[in-house]
Amino acid sequence: MAGTAPTRALIDALTAHDLLAPGRIEVTDGAYGDFALEGFYTVAPKAMTTLPADILVRMNRSGLLLAIHLLQFSMANVPVLLRKRAAATH
Repeated sequence: MAGTAPTRALIDALTAHDLLAPGRIEVTDGAYGDFALEGFYTVAPKAMTTLPADILVRMNRSGLLLAIHLLQFSMANVPVLLRKRAAATH
């Protein structure tokens, strides 16, 4: 799948089911100071747990559920990347 259509489908599904939440990642790094990344949206994990089974099945069959999980897992790497960026600029 190429282009923006898959991204649009994902955003539409997240919006339709109230799964988007403002994100904030705080990084504590004694060597380079503390900082926070804000101004983005991510998937609300608690909202995912309240989705009805039929919605989850549809999301799974369309590939959206995989995309949501990949997004959640990739967000765990953001603090690591921010620390590396801070180290590279100092």
